[in-house]
Amino acid sequence: MSLFPTLGPGGGSGFAAQTRTYPKLAADDIIADMSTLELSDEQVISLVRGLPAERKRAALLALAQEARAGREDRLRFGEAQLRRASAQRGLDWDRLSEDERESFVDALLHEK
Repeated sequence: MSLFPTLGPGGGSGFAAQTRTYPKLAADDIIADMSTLELSDEQVISLVRGLPAERKRAALLALAQEARAGREDRLRFGEAQLRRASAQRGLDWDRLSEDERESFVDALLHEK
């Protein structure tokens, strides 16, 4: 006796086609239950290159928007750090000219 039902005479693949009904899930539920797939950078790039043109464009635009948001966050963080460092040295970052700011940053980078 076989553990797997066959498709009938001739056996086919040895597996019977089974249809199951599952409840509909929201996309967030599906994503939350998915396992993590680890890919190398090269594999991700290869997958994106294999997308149809419109999907490739959408993926690249999403990445560009994410990069822009990250850049803005880093700029705000850096500026806050410079304001704090200048205040610690008795300077008002907002009142410094562009040249004074450059000199201040240069001095910070080269101080020991």
